[in-house]
Amino acid sequence: MSPSHASRRPLGLCSPYLAPTHNSSASSSTQTLPMPYPRRSLGLCHPALATSASAEPSRPTFAPADPSGSALPSPAPSPNPGSLASSSPCGAPPTAPNALVPYAVPRVSAVLPSQDPNVFVANVIAGSVLRAFPVRPRGRVQNTDDDIILSVFRPFVPAPMRFLTWITPFGIANIANHQYLPAADQAKARAAIINSLKSSSLSTYSAGPKRFTQYCDRAGIPEDLRMPAEPFLLCCFIADSIGKHGLPSAKNWLNGVAFWHHVNFAPWFGGEPCVKKVLRAVDKEKKFVRPPRGPILREHMLCLRSNLDLSSPRGAAFWALATAAFFGCRRLGELTIPSIKGFDSRYHASRSAPISRSAYDGRDFISIHLPWSKSTREAGVSLIIISTDDDLCPVRAWDNHVQVNHSPPPNTPIFAYRDDSSWKPIVKTSFLSFLSNLFRVAKLEQVFGHSFRVGGTLFWLTLGLEPEMVMKIGGWTSSCFLIYWRKLESVLPPAISRVLDKAFASFCARNGFEDEVDAEIGFIGAK
Repeated sequence: MSPSHASRRPLGLCSPYLAPTHNSSASSSTQTLPMPYPRRSLGLCHPALATSASAEPSRPTFAPADPSGSALPSPAPSPNPGSLASSSPCGAPPTAPNALVPYAVPRVSAVLPSQDPNVFVANVIAGSVLRAFPVRPRGRVQNTDDDIILSVFRPFVPAPMRFLTWITPFGIANIANHQYLPAADQAKARAAIINSLKSSSLSTYSAGPKRFTQYCDRAGIPEDLRMPAEPFLLCCFIADSIGKHGLPSAKNWLNGVAFWHHVNFAPWFGGEPCVKKVLRAVDKEKKFVRPPRGPILREHMLCLRSNLDLSSPRGAAFWALATAAFFGCRRLGELTIPSIKGFDSRYHASRSAPISRSAYDGRDFISIHLPWSKSTREAGVSLIIISTDDDLCPVRAWDNHVQVNHSPPPNTPIFAYRDDSSWKPIVKTSFLSFLSNLFRVAKLEQVFGHSFRVGGTLFWLTLGLEPEMVMKIGGWTSSCFLIYWRKLESVLPPAISRVLDKAFASFCARNGFEDEVDAEIGFIGAK
Protein backbone atom coordinates (compact mmCIF):
# COMPACT_ATOMS: atom_id res chain seq x y z
CA MET A 1 0.00 0.00 0.00
CA SER A 2 1.24 3.46 -0.82
CA PRO A 3 2.59 5.44 2.14
CA SER A 4 0.28 8.30 1.23
CA HIS A 5 -2.82 6.18 1.67
CA ALA A 6 -5.55 8.03 3.57
CA SER A 7 -5.72 5.58 6.44
CA ARG A 8 -2.03 6.02 7.27
CA ARG A 9 -0.67 8.42 9.85
CA PRO A 10 2.44 9.89 8.24
CA LEU A 11 4.40 12.64 9.87
CA GLY A 12 4.15 16.24 8.79
CA LEU A 13 0.66 17.49 9.63
CA CYS A 14 0.81 20.65 11.69
CA SER A 15 -1.84 23.07 12.80
CA PRO A 16 -2.23 26.46 11.18
CA TYR A 17 -3.18 27.85 14.57
CA LEU A 18 -0.20 27.41 16.86
CA ALA A 19 2.74 25.51 15.42
CA PRO A 20 5.48 27.66 13.84
CA THR A 21 5.67 27.33 10.09
CA HIS A 22 8.39 27.13 7.46
CA ASN A 23 8.40 28.34 3.91
CA SER A 24 6.33 25.40 2.76
CA SER A 25 2.61 25.89 2.39
CA ALA A 26 -0.36 23.77 1.42
CA SER A 27 -3.72 24.39 -0.08
CA SER A 28 -5.73 21.72 1.66
CA SER A 29 -6.39 20.56 5.22
CA THR A 30 -4.51 17.30 4.75
CA GLN A 31 -0.82 16.90 3.94
CA THR A 32 1.47 13.90 3.87
CA LEU A 33 5.16 13.29 3.49
CA PRO A 34 6.45 10.38 1.40
CA MET A 35 7.76 8.49 4.41
CA PRO A 36 6.88 4.79 4.70
CA TYR A 37 5.89 4.67 8.36
CA PRO A 38 3.76 1.72 9.58
CA ARG A 39 0.11 2.04 10.49
CA ARG A 40 -0.77 3.92 13.69
CA SER A 41 2.84 4.73 14.35
CA LEU A 42 2.68 8.46 13.70
CA GLY A 43 0.91 11.39 15.29
CA LEU A 44 -1.09 14.37 14.13
CA CYS A 45 -0.32 17.96 14.91
CA HIS A 46 -3.13 20.17 16.07
CA PRO A 47 -3.70 23.78 17.09
CA ALA A 48 -3.49 22.97 20.78
CA LEU A 49 -1.87 19.57 21.00
CA ALA A 50 1.54 17.94 20.93
CA THR A 51 2.37 14.27 21.29
CA SER A 52 4.27 13.11 24.30
CA ALA A 53 6.97 11.30 22.36
CA SER A 54 10.38 11.58 23.94
CA ALA A 55 12.27 11.99 20.68
CA GLU A 56 11.91 15.32 18.86
CA PRO A 57 13.91 15.15 15.60
CA SER A 58 13.72 18.15 13.33
CA ARG A 59 11.23 17.90 10.51
CA PRO A 60 9.36 20.20 8.18
CA THR A 61 5.87 21.36 9.12
CA PHE A 62 3.02 22.61 7.02
CA ALA A 63 0.57 25.43 7.51
CA PRO A 64 -2.64 24.58 5.66
CA ALA A 65 -4.67 27.44 4.36
CA ASP A 66 -7.74 28.58 6.19
CA PRO A 67 -10.70 26.48 4.99
CA SER A 68 -12.59 29.66 4.21
CA GLY A 69 -10.01 30.52 1.56
CA SER A 70 -8.02 33.29 3.19
CA ALA A 71 -4.50 32.55 4.34
CA LEU A 72 -4.02 32.63 8.09
CA PRO A 73 -0.97 34.40 9.53
CA SER A 74 1.60 32.21 11.18
CA PRO A 75 2.11 32.92 14.86
CA ALA A 76 5.58 33.59 16.12
CA PRO A 77 7.18 31.01 18.39
CA SER A 78 6.53 31.57 22.06
CA PRO A 79 9.31 33.58 23.76
CA ASN A 80 8.99 31.51 26.92
CA PRO A 81 7.82 28.02 25.99
CA GLY A 82 7.92 26.58 29.48
CA SER A 83 5.94 29.14 31.48
CA LEU A 84 2.57 27.41 31.15
CA ALA A 85 3.09 24.18 29.25
CA SER A 86 5.35 22.70 26.70
CA SER A 87 4.97 24.34 23.33
CA SER A 88 7.24 21.98 21.48
CA PRO A 89 6.17 20.91 18.01
CA CYS A 90 4.25 17.76 17.32
CA GLY A 91 5.78 14.46 18.38
CA ALA A 92 8.04 12.37 16.25
CA PRO A 93 7.31 8.86 15.12
CA PRO A 94 8.26 6.11 17.58
CA THR A 95 11.51 4.35 16.88
CA ALA A 96 9.97 0.86 17.07
CA PRO A 97 8.55 -0.07 13.68
CA ASN A 98 5.28 -1.38 15.13
CA ALA A 99 4.94 1.02 18.05
CA LEU A 100 1.62 2.73 18.64
CA VAL A 101 1.34 6.48 18.46
CA PRO A 102 1.26 8.20 21.87
CA TYR A 103 -1.79 10.23 22.68
CA ALA A 104 -1.56 13.93 21.92
CA VAL A 105 -1.26 16.23 24.93
CA PRO A 106 -2.43 19.84 25.14
CA ARG A 107 -0.04 22.77 25.08
CA VAL A 108 -0.80 26.40 25.85
CA SER A 109 0.93 29.48 24.52
CA ALA A 110 3.06 31.34 27.05
CA VAL A 111 1.72 34.68 25.87
CA LEU A 112 -1.72 35.31 27.44
CA PRO A 113 -3.76 37.06 26.34
CA SER A 114 -2.69 36.71 22.74
CA GLN A 115 -3.36 39.18 19.97
CA ASP A 116 -2.85 36.48 17.37
CA PRO A 117 -6.18 34.79 16.45
CA ASN A 118 -4.40 31.52 15.79
CA VAL A 119 -2.81 31.42 19.23
CA PHE A 120 -6.10 32.56 20.77
CA VAL A 121 -7.95 29.60 19.23
CA ALA A 122 -5.22 27.24 20.39
CA ASN A 123 -5.40 28.59 23.94
CA VAL A 124 -9.17 28.10 24.10
CA ILE A 125 -8.94 24.51 22.85
CA ALA A 126 -6.01 23.59 25.09
CA GLY A 127 -7.50 25.36 28.10
CA SER A 128 -10.81 23.55 27.74
CA VAL A 129 -9.02 20.20 27.47
CA LEU A 130 -6.97 20.84 30.59
CA ARG A 131 -10.03 21.95 32.54
CA ALA A 132 -12.29 19.11 31.44
CA PHE A 133 -9.64 16.41 31.78
CA PRO A 134 -7.19 17.17 34.60
CA VAL A 135 -6.25 13.52 34.32
CA ARG A 136 -6.13 12.00 30.87
CA PRO A 137 -9.00 9.53 30.47
CA ARG A 138 -8.17 5.95 29.79
CA GLY A 139 -8.30 4.99 26.14
CA ARG A 140 -8.99 1.71 24.46
CA VAL A 141 -6.55 -0.22 22.32
CA GLN A 142 -5.20 2.14 19.68
CA ASN A 143 -6.80 0.53 16.67
CA THR A 144 -9.96 2.56 16.36
CA ASP A 145 -8.81 5.44 14.15
CA ASP A 146 -7.38 3.51 11.19
CA ASP A 147 -10.36 4.35 9.04
CA ILE A 148 -10.32 8.09 9.83
CA ILE A 149 -8.81 9.98 6.91
CA LEU A 150 -5.71 11.86 7.98
CA SER A 151 -6.48 15.47 8.86
CA VAL A 152 -5.16 18.26 11.04
CA PHE A 153 -8.68 18.64 12.37
CA ARG A 154 -8.69 15.30 14.20
CA PRO A 155 -5.73 14.39 16.43
CA PHE A 156 -5.36 10.98 17.99
CA VAL A 157 -6.69 11.32 21.55
CA PRO A 158 -8.68 9.18 24.00
CA ALA A 159 -12.30 8.90 22.89
CA PRO A 160 -13.91 11.27 25.47
CA MET A 161 -11.53 14.06 24.40
CA ARG A 162 -12.78 14.05 20.82
CA PHE A 163 -15.56 16.53 21.62
CA LEU A 164 -13.00 19.22 22.46
CA THR A 165 -10.03 18.34 20.26
CA TRP A 166 -11.75 17.30 17.03
CA ILE A 167 -12.25 20.66 15.43
CA THR A 168 -14.02 21.95 12.33
CA PRO A 169 -13.77 25.16 10.31
CA PHE A 170 -17.00 26.29 11.98
CA GLY A 171 -15.65 25.61 15.47
CA ILE A 172 -12.40 27.42 14.75
CA ALA A 173 -14.16 30.43 13.26
CA ASN A 174 -16.64 30.53 16.13
CA ILE A 175 -13.84 30.78 18.69
CA ALA A 176 -11.90 33.33 16.64
CA ASN A 177 -15.00 35.48 16.17
CA HIS A 178 -15.46 35.75 19.94
CA GLN A 179 -12.11 37.19 20.92
CA TYR A 180 -13.92 39.79 22.98
CA LEU A 181 -14.51 36.92 25.43
CA PRO A 182 -11.37 35.92 27.36
CA ALA A 183 -9.82 32.68 26.24
CA ALA A 184 -9.96 31.34 29.80
CA ASP A 185 -13.70 32.00 30.01
CA GLN A 186 -14.37 30.30 26.70
CA ALA A 187 -12.31 27.33 27.81
CA LYS A 188 -14.22 27.17 31.09
CA ALA A 189 -17.57 27.21 29.28
CA ARG A 190 -16.58 24.45 26.87
CA ALA A 191 -15.22 22.32 29.73
CA ALA A 192 -18.45 22.86 31.69
CA ILE A 193 -20.45 21.39 28.81
CA ILE A 194 -18.19 18.34 28.84
CA ASN A 195 -18.54 17.96 32.60
CA SER A 196 -22.33 17.95 32.32
CA LEU A 197 -22.11 14.27 31.33
CA LYS A 198 -20.82 11.30 33.26
CA SER A 199 -17.55 9.86 32.05
CA SER A 200 -19.38 6.70 30.94
CA SER A 201 -21.80 8.78 28.84
CA LEU A 202 -18.89 10.70 27.30
CA SER A 203 -17.27 7.45 26.33
CA THR A 204 -20.50 6.14 24.80
CA TYR A 205 -21.31 9.34 22.90
CA SER A 206 -17.74 9.72 21.63
CA ALA A 207 -18.51 7.06 19.04
CA GLY A 208 -20.84 9.59 17.39
CA PRO A 209 -18.20 12.02 16.06
CA LYS A 210 -16.07 9.09 14.92
CA ARG A 211 -18.89 7.32 13.04
CA PHE A 212 -20.03 10.61 11.56
CA THR A 213 -16.48 11.40 10.43
CA GLN A 214 -16.12 7.94 8.91
CA TYR A 215 -19.30 8.47 6.89
CA CYS A 216 -18.24 11.95 5.78
CA ASP A 217 -14.83 10.62 4.76
CA ARG A 218 -16.38 7.84 2.67
CA ALA A 219 -18.86 10.23 1.09
CA GLY A 220 -16.26 12.94 0.47
CA ILE A 221 -18.07 15.60 2.51
CA PRO A 222 -15.93 18.76 2.73
CA GLU A 223 -14.76 19.78 6.16
CA ASP A 224 -16.68 23.06 6.15
CA LEU A 225 -19.98 21.23 5.53
CA ARG A 226 -19.65 18.83 8.46
CA MET A 227 -20.60 21.40 11.10
CA PRO A 228 -23.27 22.51 11.41
CA ALA A 229 -24.60 19.32 9.81
CA GLU A 230 -27.63 19.96 7.64
CA PRO A 231 -30.73 17.77 8.09
CA PHE A 232 -30.12 16.06 4.73
CA LEU A 233 -26.58 15.13 5.77
CA LEU A 234 -27.84 13.74 9.09
CA CYS A 235 -30.49 11.72 7.28
CA CYS A 236 -27.88 10.22 4.97
CA PHE A 237 -25.61 9.48 7.92
CA ILE A 238 -28.34 7.60 9.81
CA ALA A 239 -29.61 5.85 6.68
CA ASP A 240 -26.11 4.51 6.11
CA SER A 241 -26.46 2.37 9.25
CA ILE A 242 -29.73 0.70 8.17
CA GLY A 243 -29.21 -3.04 8.03
CA LYS A 244 -25.82 -2.78 9.74
CA HIS A 245 -26.57 -1.66 13.29
CA GLY A 246 -29.46 -1.48 15.73
CA LEU A 247 -31.54 1.51 16.75
CA PRO A 248 -29.75 2.05 20.10
CA SER A 249 -26.42 2.40 18.31
CA ALA A 250 -27.85 4.86 15.80
CA LYS A 251 -29.40 6.92 18.60
CA ASN A 252 -26.15 7.01 20.55
CA TRP A 253 -24.22 8.10 17.48
CA LEU A 254 -26.72 10.85 16.72
CA ASN A 255 -26.63 11.99 20.35
CA GLY A 256 -22.84 12.04 20.16
CA VAL A 257 -22.87 14.22 17.05
CA ALA A 258 -25.42 16.49 18.74
CA PHE A 259 -23.23 16.85 21.83
CA TRP A 260 -20.24 17.60 19.61
CA HIS A 261 -22.28 20.42 18.03
CA HIS A 262 -23.27 21.73 21.47
CA VAL A 263 -19.64 21.88 22.62
CA ASN A 264 -18.84 23.95 19.53
CA PHE A 265 -21.96 26.13 19.90
CA ALA A 266 -23.16 25.02 16.47
CA PRO A 267 -26.83 24.90 15.40
CA TRP A 268 -28.27 21.39 15.65
CA PHE A 269 -30.86 20.07 13.21
CA GLY A 270 -31.25 16.54 14.58
CA GLY A 271 -34.75 17.33 15.79
CA GLU A 272 -36.08 17.91 12.29
CA PRO A 273 -38.97 15.59 11.30
CA CYS A 274 -37.02 14.11 8.40
CA VAL A 275 -34.20 13.03 10.71
CA LYS A 276 -36.62 11.46 13.17
CA LYS A 277 -38.38 9.53 10.40
CA VAL A 278 -35.12 8.10 9.09
CA LEU A 279 -34.18 7.15 12.64
CA ARG A 280 -37.43 5.19 12.97
CA ALA A 281 -36.48 3.16 9.91
CA VAL A 282 -33.28 1.90 11.51
CA ASP A 283 -33.72 -1.78 12.38
CA LYS A 284 -37.45 -1.62 11.73
CA GLU A 285 -37.46 -5.40 11.41
CA LYS A 286 -35.87 -5.74 14.88
CA LYS A 287 -32.97 -7.85 13.61
CA PHE A 288 -30.56 -6.29 16.11
CA VAL A 289 -32.91 -6.18 19.11
CA ARG A 290 -31.74 -8.23 22.06
CA PRO A 291 -34.33 -10.40 23.82
CA PRO A 292 -35.77 -8.90 27.02
CA ARG A 293 -33.64 -9.41 30.09
CA GLY A 294 -34.98 -12.16 32.33
CA PRO A 295 -35.80 -11.38 35.95
CA ILE A 296 -34.09 -12.51 39.11
CA LEU A 297 -36.57 -14.86 40.77
CA ARG A 298 -36.88 -16.23 44.27
CA GLU A 299 -35.05 -19.36 43.09
CA HIS A 300 -32.06 -17.23 42.09
CA MET A 301 -31.99 -15.47 45.45
CA LEU A 302 -32.19 -18.70 47.43
CA CYS A 303 -29.43 -20.21 45.29
CA LEU A 304 -27.23 -17.17 45.92
CA ARG A 305 -27.83 -17.20 49.67
CA SER A 306 -27.01 -20.89 49.98
CA ASN A 307 -23.66 -20.32 48.26
CA LEU A 308 -22.53 -17.37 50.39
CA ASP A 309 -20.93 -17.33 53.81
CA LEU A 310 -22.83 -14.46 55.40
CA SER A 311 -20.34 -14.29 58.25
CA SER A 312 -17.50 -13.41 55.86
CA PRO A 313 -16.95 -9.79 54.74
CA ARG A 314 -17.36 -10.68 51.06
CA GLY A 315 -20.42 -12.87 51.57
CA ALA A 316 -22.13 -10.28 53.76
CA ALA A 317 -21.52 -7.51 51.21
CA PHE A 318 -22.64 -9.63 48.24
CA TRP A 319 -25.85 -10.66 49.97
CA ALA A 320 -26.68 -7.11 51.13
CA LEU A 321 -26.12 -5.82 47.60
CA ALA A 322 -28.28 -8.52 46.00
CA THR A 323 -31.22 -8.05 48.38
CA ALA A 324 -31.04 -4.25 48.15
CA ALA A 325 -31.05 -4.32 44.35
CA PHE A 326 -33.86 -6.89 44.26
CA PHE A 327 -36.29 -5.51 46.85
CA GLY A 328 -35.34 -1.90 46.11
CA CYS A 329 -35.84 -2.37 42.35
CA ARG A 330 -32.58 -0.54 41.68
CA ARG A 331 -30.21 -0.58 38.77
CA LEU A 332 -27.14 -2.60 39.66
CA GLY A 333 -24.91 0.20 38.35
CA GLU A 334 -26.31 2.54 41.04
CA LEU A 335 -25.08 0.27 43.83
CA THR A 336 -21.76 -0.96 42.44
CA ILE A 337 -18.55 0.58 41.11
CA PRO A 338 -17.47 0.43 37.43
CA SER A 339 -13.88 -0.45 38.32
CA ILE A 340 -11.65 -1.00 41.33
CA LYS A 341 -10.54 2.63 41.27
CA GLY A 342 -13.71 4.00 39.73
CA PHE A 343 -15.39 5.33 42.88
CA ASP A 344 -16.72 8.87 42.47
CA SER A 345 -18.66 10.41 45.34
CA ARG A 346 -20.74 12.38 42.83
CA TYR A 347 -22.26 9.20 41.44
CA HIS A 348 -21.64 6.41 43.94
CA ALA A 349 -23.04 6.08 47.44
CA SER A 350 -20.66 5.62 50.35
CA ARG A 351 -21.09 4.21 53.83
CA SER A 352 -21.46 7.79 55.07
CA ALA A 353 -24.57 8.34 52.92
CA PRO A 354 -27.66 9.73 54.70
CA ILE A 355 -29.63 6.78 56.10
CA SER A 356 -33.01 6.93 57.83
CA ARG A 357 -34.72 4.08 59.63
CA SER A 358 -38.32 3.73 60.75
CA ALA A 359 -40.87 1.11 61.69
CA TYR A 360 -44.52 0.72 60.79
CA ASP A 361 -46.96 -2.06 61.59
CA GLY A 362 -44.18 -4.26 62.86
CA ARG A 363 -41.92 -3.86 59.81
CA ASP A 364 -38.62 -1.99 59.53
CA PHE A 365 -38.01 0.47 56.71
CA ILE A 366 -34.57 1.72 55.68
CA SER A 367 -34.03 4.58 53.23
CA ILE A 368 -30.52 5.22 51.88
CA HIS A 369 -29.80 8.26 49.73
CA LEU A 370 -28.06 7.50 46.43
CA PRO A 371 -26.35 10.62 45.00
CA TRP A 372 -27.17 9.96 41.34
CA SER A 373 -29.63 8.04 39.19
CA LYS A 374 -30.31 7.86 35.48
CA SER A 375 -33.66 9.63 35.76
CA THR A 376 -33.05 12.19 38.53
CA ARG A 377 -29.35 12.77 37.89
CA GLU A 378 -27.70 14.97 40.56
CA ALA A 379 -30.88 15.10 42.65
CA GLY A 380 -30.30 11.49 43.55
CA VAL A 381 -32.82 8.90 44.64
CA SER A 382 -33.68 6.83 47.70
CA LEU A 383 -32.94 3.14 48.03
CA ILE A 384 -35.88 1.79 50.03
CA ILE A 385 -35.76 -1.64 51.62
CA ILE A 386 -38.43 -3.25 53.82
CA SER A 387 -38.15 -6.16 56.21
CA THR A 388 -39.80 -9.31 54.90
CA ASP A 389 -39.23 -11.55 57.93
CA ASP A 390 -37.91 -14.46 55.89
CA ASP A 391 -34.58 -15.78 54.67
CA LEU A 392 -34.44 -13.10 51.96
CA CYS A 393 -35.06 -10.14 54.29
CA PRO A 394 -33.06 -7.15 52.93
CA VAL A 395 -33.06 -5.33 56.29
CA ARG A 396 -31.38 -8.29 57.99
CA ALA A 397 -28.91 -8.49 55.12
CA TRP A 398 -28.06 -4.79 55.51
CA ASP A 399 -27.65 -5.05 59.28
CA ASN A 400 -25.39 -8.06 58.84
CA HIS A 401 -23.27 -6.21 56.25
CA VAL A 402 -22.85 -3.21 58.56
CA GLN A 403 -21.93 -5.44 61.48
CA VAL A 404 -19.44 -7.65 59.62
CA ASN A 405 -17.87 -4.80 57.60
CA HIS A 406 -17.73 -2.32 60.45
CA SER A 407 -15.63 0.83 60.92
CA PRO A 408 -15.12 1.77 57.26
CA PRO A 409 -12.85 4.73 56.43
CA PRO A 410 -14.35 7.86 54.81
CA ASN A 411 -15.59 7.56 51.21
CA THR A 412 -15.85 3.78 51.36
CA PRO A 413 -18.30 2.51 48.70
CA ILE A 414 -21.55 1.50 50.32
CA PHE A 415 -21.18 -2.23 49.64
CA ALA A 416 -17.40 -2.47 49.91
CA TYR A 417 -16.05 -5.20 52.18
CA ARG A 418 -12.93 -5.86 54.22
CA ASP A 419 -10.11 -7.60 52.42
CA ASP A 420 -7.36 -8.22 54.98
CA SER A 421 -6.18 -4.74 55.94
CA SER A 422 -7.86 -2.91 53.05
CA TRP A 423 -11.34 -2.40 51.65
CA LYS A 424 -12.49 -3.79 48.32
CA PRO A 425 -15.46 -2.36 46.37
CA ILE A 426 -17.88 -4.55 44.47
CA VAL A 427 -17.32 -4.05 40.74
CA LYS A 428 -20.42 -4.58 38.62
CA THR A 429 -18.80 -6.82 36.00
CA SER A 430 -17.12 -9.00 38.62
CA PHE A 431 -20.36 -9.40 40.58
CA LEU A 432 -22.30 -10.36 37.44
CA SER A 433 -19.59 -12.83 36.46
CA PHE A 434 -19.86 -14.47 39.88
CA LEU A 435 -23.65 -14.74 39.53
CA SER A 436 -23.44 -16.04 35.97
CA ASN A 437 -21.13 -18.89 36.95
CA LEU A 438 -23.23 -19.72 40.00
CA PHE A 439 -26.57 -19.81 38.16
CA ARG A 440 -25.10 -21.74 35.23
CA VAL A 441 -24.08 -24.54 37.55
CA ALA A 442 -27.51 -24.45 39.19
CA LYS A 443 -29.17 -24.57 35.74
CA LEU A 444 -31.08 -21.35 36.36
CA GLU A 445 -31.87 -18.67 33.79
CA GLN A 446 -28.93 -16.35 33.19
CA VAL A 447 -29.24 -12.83 34.52
CA PHE A 448 -27.88 -9.40 33.65
CA GLY A 449 -27.51 -6.02 35.30
CA HIS A 450 -31.19 -5.10 34.97
CA SER A 451 -32.42 -8.50 36.09
CA PHE A 452 -32.56 -7.41 39.74
CA ARG A 453 -34.69 -4.41 38.83
CA VAL A 454 -36.99 -6.54 36.71
CA GLY A 455 -37.21 -9.29 39.30
CA GLY A 456 -37.98 -6.90 42.13
CA THR A 457 -40.72 -5.28 40.08
CA LEU A 458 -42.25 -8.68 39.35
CA PHE A 459 -42.05 -9.65 43.03
CA TRP A 460 -43.95 -6.60 44.26
CA LEU A 461 -46.56 -6.75 41.50
CA THR A 462 -47.20 -10.42 42.19
CA LEU A 463 -47.76 -9.61 45.86
CA GLY A 464 -50.44 -7.17 44.83
CA LEU A 465 -48.67 -3.89 45.51
CA GLU A 466 -50.17 -1.08 43.46
CA PRO A 467 -48.13 -0.23 40.34
CA GLU A 468 -47.88 3.38 41.50
CA MET A 469 -46.13 2.24 44.68
CA VAL A 470 -43.79 -0.02 42.70
CA MET A 471 -42.92 2.98 40.54
CA LYS A 472 -42.09 4.92 43.71
CA ILE A 473 -39.83 2.16 45.04
CA GLY A 474 -37.96 1.84 41.75
CA GLY A 475 -37.80 5.58 41.11
CA TRP A 476 -39.59 5.50 37.75
CA THR A 477 -40.96 8.81 36.49
CA SER A 478 -42.44 7.75 33.14
CA SER A 479 -44.29 4.97 31.35
CA CYS A 480 -41.00 3.18 30.64
CA PHE A 481 -41.83 1.39 33.88
CA LEU A 482 -44.16 -0.82 31.80
CA ILE A 483 -41.29 -2.51 29.96
CA TYR A 484 -40.26 -4.16 33.23
CA TRP A 485 -43.49 -6.17 33.46
CA ARG A 486 -41.91 -9.49 32.63
CA LYS A 487 -43.57 -12.88 33.27
CA LEU A 488 -47.05 -11.40 33.02
CA GLU A 489 -48.50 -14.87 33.47
CA SER A 490 -47.38 -14.55 37.08
CA VAL A 491 -48.73 -11.04 37.53
CA LEU A 492 -52.06 -11.05 35.73
CA PRO A 493 -53.95 -13.93 37.44
CA PRO A 494 -53.63 -12.58 41.00
CA ALA A 495 -54.19 -9.03 39.78
CA ILE A 496 -57.37 -10.00 37.90
CA SER A 497 -58.54 -12.05 40.88
CA ARG A 498 -58.11 -9.06 43.18
CA VAL A 499 -60.02 -6.82 40.82
CA LEU A 500 -62.90 -9.31 40.55
CA ASP A 501 -63.04 -9.80 44.31
CA LYS A 502 -63.11 -6.05 44.86
CA ALA A 503 -65.84 -5.56 42.23
CA PHE A 504 -67.92 -8.37 43.72
CA ALA A 505 -67.64 -6.99 47.25
CA SER A 506 -68.58 -3.52 46.02
CA PHE A 507 -71.61 -4.93 44.17
CA CYS A 508 -72.83 -6.78 47.28
CA ALA A 509 -72.39 -3.69 49.45
CA ARG A 510 -74.30 -1.43 47.04
CA ASN A 511 -77.25 -3.81 46.80
CA GLY A 512 -77.36 -5.08 50.36
CA PHE A 513 -76.53 -8.65 49.35
CA GLU A 514 -74.75 -11.00 51.68
CA ASP A 515 -71.63 -12.65 50.35
CA GLU A 516 -72.96 -16.17 49.80
CA VAL A 517 -69.48 -17.65 50.06
CA ASP A 518 -68.94 -16.05 53.46
CA ALA A 519 -72.40 -17.17 54.57
CA GLU A 520 -71.72 -20.74 53.49
CA ILE A 521 -68.41 -20.75 55.32
CA GLY A 522 -70.08 -19.41 58.45
CA PHE A 523 -72.87 -21.97 58.18
CA ILE A 524 -70.43 -24.84 57.88
CA GLY A 525 -68.41 -23.58 60.81
CA ALA A 526 -71.52 -23.37 62.99
CA LYS A 527 -72.26 -27.08 62.68
